[in-house]
Amino acid sequence: MALVLAVNNGAFAGLAFVGVNAQSNASASTTPAVSLDQSTTKFVPPTSTYPAHTYINGDLNAQNSAYREGDCVPFRAQLTNLDAAATQEQVVIQYEHFRAGNYGYWSIGNFAVDLGSDGTIDSVAITTSPLPDPNATDADQTVTVSFAPAGNTSATLYWCGVLAIPANGHGGISSISGAPVHMRVLSGAQTVGGVNTAYSVGNQDRSIQPAGVLPFATLSITKSGPATATLGTPFSYTITVSNSGTGPQAGVSVSDTVPTGLTINGTPTSTLGTCSVSAQVVTCTLGTVNAGVTATITINVTPTLAACGTVNNHGTLTPGAVDSNIVSTTVNCPNVSILKTGSAAVSAGGTATFTITVTAGGTGDSTNVTVSDTLPTGTWTLGGANASSCSIAAGVLSCSFGTMANGSTRTVTLSRATTAADCNGLSNTATVSAAVDASTANNSSTASITVNCGNIGLTKTADSNGTVTAGSQIGYVITATNSGAGTATAVTVTDTLPTNAGLSWSIDAAGSTTGCAIALGVLTCNFGDLAAGTSAHVHLTSPTTAASCGTVTNSAHVATGNDGNANAGPTTITVNCPNVSILKTAGQAISAGGTASFTITVTAGGTGDSTQVMLTDALATGRTWSVTGADAEACTITPGLLSCDFGTMTNGSTRTVTLSTMSTSADCPEGLTNTALVSAAVDVNLENDSSTATQTVNCGQISLTKTADNATVAAGNPIGFVITATNNGAGTATSATVSDTLPTTAGTSWSIDAAGSTAGCAIAANVLTCNFGDLAAGASAHVHLTSPTTTASCGTVTNSATVRTGNDGTSEATASVTVTCPPPPPAPLFGGILVTKYNDTNRNGARDAGEPGLQGFVFTVKSGGTTVATLTSDANGTAASVTLSAGTYTVTETQQTGWTSTDPGTSLTKTVTVNTGQTTTVLFGNAIVALPPTSAGTLVVAKYNDLNANKTRDANEPALSGWTFTVKDGSGATVSSAATDANGNAIFQNLGFGTYTVTETLQSGWTSTDPGGVTPTKTVTISAASTTVLFGNAQIKLPNTSTLEAPPTSPSPAMLFLLAVLIGQGLLLTLVFRRWRKD
Repeated sequence: MALVLAVNNGAFAGLAFVGVNAQSNASASTTPAVSLDQSTTKFVPPTSTYPAHTYINGDLNAQNSAYREGDCVPFRAQLTNLDAAATQEQVVIQYEHFRAGNYGYWSIGNFAVDLGSDGTIDSVAITTSPLPDPNATDADQTVTVSFAPAGNTSATLYWCGVLAIPANGHGGISSISGAPVHMRVLSGAQTVGGVNTAYSVGNQDRSIQPAGVLPFATLSITKSGPATATLGTPFSYTITVSNSGTGPQAGVSVSDTVPTGLTINGTPTSTLGTCSVSAQVVTCTLGTVNAGVTATITINVTPTLAACGTVNNHGTLTPGAVDSNIVSTTVNCPNVSILKTGSAAVSAGGTATFTITVTAGGTGDSTNVTVSDTLPTGTWTLGGANASSCSIAAGVLSCSFGTMANGSTRTVTLSRATTAADCNGLSNTATVSAAVDASTANNSSTASITVNCGNIGLTKTADSNGTVTAGSQIGYVITATNSGAGTATAVTVTDTLPTNAGLSWSIDAAGSTTGCAIALGVLTCNFGDLAAGTSAHVHLTSPTTAASCGTVTNSAHVATGNDGNANAGPTTITVNCPNVSILKTAGQAISAGGTASFTITVTAGGTGDSTQVMLTDALATGRTWSVTGADAEACTITPGLLSCDFGTMTNGSTRTVTLSTMSTSADCPEGLTNTALVSAAVDVNLENDSSTATQTVNCGQISLTKTADNATVAAGNPIGFVITATNNGAGTATSATVSDTLPTTAGTSWSIDAAGSTAGCAIAANVLTCNFGDLAAGASAHVHLTSPTTTASCGTVTNSATVRTGNDGTSEATASVTVTCPPPPPAPLFGGILVTKYNDTNRNGARDAGEPGLQGFVFTVKSGGTTVATLTSDANGTAASVTLSAGTYTVTETQQTGWTSTDPGTSLTKTVTVNTGQTTTVLFGNAIVALPPTSAGTLVVAKYNDLNANKTRDANEPALSGWTFTVKDGSGATVSSAATDANGNAIFQNLGFGTYTVTETLQSGWTSTDPGGVTPTKTVTISAASTTVLFGNAQIKLPNTSTLEAPPTSPSPAMLFLLAVLIGQGLLLTLVFRRWRKD
C-alpha cells in the first residue's frame, strides 16, 4: 500500500506526494549509515523518475544551481547496514523553512523508497509524522519517515524539497541573504512528536545557495484590435506581454495564428526581440523579459473577401502555453447590385420602357457607385427618381451615385417609341460598379421588351392523304394563317397549277374563302387583312385518268403588305398503278410415297391496291388434292381445278395457299409439274401473272450382300456371316426387312452377334428376321451371325438371305464357308518360368536374407518377339509360373518410377531356357532410386510378418501394408508420417544427413517381435543415398479360455515370448502347468 499525502499550501498546492520508503530505529546489533545526495535538475511531477536524476554528494552552490523559486529539488538518502529483521526503520529529515522574514524550503514531499540495489522504486508501505504547516514561520521543520525493511539491509529514500516563492507578505528563497539554506538527515537523540528516539545514522547536511535561485517570474499576455473593419482597408492588432513577477523570465516567445482571409502586411514589429511570419503564423521571439518589463507587438493586416463577417484571434505566450484574450473584429464587405426590368409587351409603334434599380447591399456603405448602359439604337428619354444623376451621350447611359448608405437604392427609367424593325424585341444590359464590391456576380442585369408584329404562314395539303388510284379525284387545300400578335395586311395567295396529263383544275367554291379565281392556269386569291390568329383558304380539285399515273407536284406563295411573304410546297399527290404477280414453288425433294406440296404466293405490287384478284390452277387428274395455308378459306377445289377469290389486296400484301397430294413410284422419273395463274381488275404487267413449279420425287434402290467371316475354317473354330442391306437410291427405302432360313449343318448353332449388328434382329425356329425400318438414301443396316463348329461340321455351309421394302421391291444374297478337319497335331512338351522380384536393399545384385519381395511389378514373357505371357508379382514378390513349350524365352521387367535395377548390367531383360517338365526361376533385384548426392538421402522402412517370431525376416515371410510410421529429427520434432505400401515399404525421401527416430504405430491384434518391446522406436543415421530399416510383427493368437495348459515338454522360446507379450499388454492370464509322468 502507498500512502498518499495531499499538500494544500504553497507552490505545490494540490500535488499528490506518494510516500514509499525510508529507514531508522536500528537494532543493537547493527549500526545504520546514511549518505545524503541532491540533484542538479528539478523534479517535475508526475512524470519525473527519481533514479534517472543526476545526484551529487555535496552542496548546490550559486555557480552550479539552476533552480527557480517554485521548483522542487530531488534528494536521496542511501541507507546501509540496516537490520533486515526489524519491523520498522525510521529516518528524520529536517529542512530550513524560514529565515529573516523570508521562506526557504516551503515543504517536502513525494516520498519514495527503493529496497535493495535493483534500481527501481518499490511499492513499500511507509508512514510519515504529520507534515508541518508550510504557512508557519518556524525556522526549521522536521518530518519522520517510517518503513519496513522487508528483509533488506540497504534502502534508498527519495523526496524533494519545494523552493519557496513569495507568500503571505514574505519573500521567497531568492530573497534570503548570507548563508545557504539546509536539508539534513538527523542523528542522535531527537524528540519527535513528544517521543524521544535515538538515531544513530549520523548527521548528513546538504545546502543550496539562495543567491543561485532565480526569483519567481509572473508573465501575462493581452491582445487588442478594432471592433470593425472594412474589406480591403488595413488595420492592426496589438499584443502586450508583461512580467509582474520579482524575477526575469528567459526563453519568452509569442505565437499568433492570423485568421484566414487577413493578409499580413510586411513583418510584424516588437519592442522586445524580433518577429517572423510563416504562412498565417506570426512568431515573435522576445528572449528574456525582466521583472516589470512590458513588450508590445504590432501586426498589420488587410481583410480580403474570405474575412467577411466576424474574425476571432488570440496570441499564445511561451513558456506555459498561455492564451491571450480573444479579439473579435467584424469585417464589413459592401456589395452593390443592379436590376433592369422591361415594360409589358407592346405592338409595333407603342412605347417601350426599361427601369434600372441599383441597391447598396452587403455590410457597410458602397462608395464611388456608377452605372453604365449602351442603349439600343433610337432616341431614348431619361426619367425616374434619380435621373438627375444620369446622362445619355452617343447612345450610352452614364450615372454617378457617389456614396450609397447600406440598404439604400437608386432608380432611373429609359423610354422610346417602337417600329416594325423592333419585332424581334428590344434587349439591353446595364452594369454597376463601386470602389469596394464583395461580389461582381450581380453587377450586370439584362431585360427584354416584346414588340408584337404580324406573322403570315401558308400551308398546302393534299386530299386523301396524297394517294389515290388512277380514275379517282385529286385535290389541294391552300391555307394562309396570321400566327403573329399583330395584323397582316393585303394578304394575297398565288399558285401556278400542275399540267399533268388527264388533269383539269377547278375551285370548290363551297369549301373556299371568297376572293379566289383561276386564269391561264394560275390561281389568285385576294384575302385582304388577316387579324392576329385568323386564316383564309381555297380548295382545288381535278379528275385523273390512267395517263395521270405517277406524282402530281404543286407549290403556292403568299404575300402581305407589312409582314413579308411565305411559301407552301412542293406538295405531292401520288396516282397509283397496281401490278399483281404470282409465284409457285415446290416443296423439298421427297421419297416415293411421301406428300408432294406446292406453295402459291400472290403479291399485290406496283403502286396502289389491287382489286378483284383471282387465282386459278389446273390440277393433274387421278389424284386427291388438298388446299391449306393462311388464305385457304378463300379457295375451292373442283375436279381438276383450284379457284381462289382474294378480292381487294392492299399494296404490298400477299396471299398464300399450299396444294398437297400423295406421290407414288410412278412420279420418280420426271416428278410433278404444275402451273398457277392470277388476274386483277387493273394490272399494269401481265408477264408475271403465271408461275410453274416441279416437285422432285426420289425412289429408293435396295440391295443385299452376304459375306462369310472366313472362307475356310478349321473344325472347332466358329463360323459366321455378315448380311448387309444397303439403299443405293436417292430416296428412302421404307420398311426394310431381311429374312434368312439358317443352315442346319451338324455341329452348328446359330446366334446373333448383338455388338456387331444393327438392332431389330431375332432368330425364331431357325429363321433370322431383321426389321430395319426405313433406310435413308445411302444408309445401310447389317447383322452378324455366328455358330460354333465341330468335326461333324466338316464340309461346305451355304446360306441365302432376302431383303424386302415397302416401296422398292426385293433383293437376295448367298454366301458359303468351308469347314475343314485336319489331323490332330502332336502333343507339345511343356515347362515353366517362376519370376522372383525383391528389394535389393544393399544393392549388391544378389538376394540376401531379409531382403523382402516386391509386389505389383509387371513382367513380359516373349518367344521370338511374340508376347506369350504377362506376369505380375504378388505380395511375396513372385510372379505365378506359366506353362510353356520347351525353348528359349526373354523376360522383360516394366520399370516402376522411383526404382532402379541392381542386376549385373542393370538390364531389364533376361534370357531364360525352359526345359520339359522343369520350372526355371529368374530373379530381378531393384533398389529405390537415390536422390542427388550431397547431404540428403532416402529412408525405407520395411514392414514384414514375422511368422515364427524369430526377430529375423525369413524368405517366406510376407510384407505388411497399411502400417503407419513416424520419423522425428534429433530435436524430437516430427519430420513426416507415412503408411507402408503393397510391398510393405514406407518411403521417406530427401532427409538431411543426421540421426532420426522411427516409431511404429501398433495395430490391434499384433505385437512387435523386434527388440524394444510392444511399440519399438529405432534410431537411424542417414549418411548415404538410401537407408533401410526393418520392423517385424506377429499376430496375437489368444486361446479360447483364460487357462493355458503347459505341454508335457518345456515351452518353446516363441511360446515364452508370446506369453511375455500378453502379460506386458495387460492381459490377465491363468497359467496352469501340469506335470506328466512317462508311465
